Amino acid sequence: MTIGDNYIESKGQRVEFDEMFVRESNGEKYLIMKKGNEEQALKIIDGNTLQQDMGMMKITFTRV
Repeated sequence: MTIGDNYIESKGQRVEFDEMFVRESNGEKYLIMKKGNEEQALKIIDGNTLQQDMGMMKITFTRV
């Protein structure tokens, strides 16, 4: 997965967003990807790790 200024690309498929920014809430930081009125969030664990909460499971993305 590649994260650009306003897109995420994975397996040759690119998804563009209107806006991507970092939001801080309750001492935690999140990468927010906004398209129209919808927002998706990835929790920023550290400089190399993002985590997506899917309810009953979490997906962790680590920079290699």
